[in-house]
Amino acid sequence: MPHYAELPLLTKCSTCPDEMLQEEIEFVLQTKPYCKSCVESDKELSAKSMHASRLMISGMLYELTNEQQAEVYKELKNKQPDFERKYADLFFHEQTLQIVDNESKQVLHTIPART
Repeated sequence: MPHYAELPLLTKCSTCPDEMLQEEIEFVLQTKPYCKSCVESDKELSAKSMHASRLMISGMLYELTNEQQAEVYKELKNKQPDFERKYADLFFHEQTLQIVDNESKQVLHTIPART
């Protein structure tokens, strides 16, 4: 994989003839970059983009305390106008580890994560 500095300054969208700067790339699927207007106009591509973003944010939040999550929440809310509508439900959940019986599927023990 090339280093970020080695990527071209302008990248062509995989769907339309538009060129975009690296920071304007809305979504990359199987190494194909897409611009914001193409992602928004294609329902399937938009759903895949949203799913990928939610997975990335969920993974990032896993190791953060509630205080750290509050800082990230505030920063993302300021940077993305539709942040709360798309991602707010991912924040501030109690994280636990559950030990489940293989046969009965009952939870045997729950271990709370740090908060």
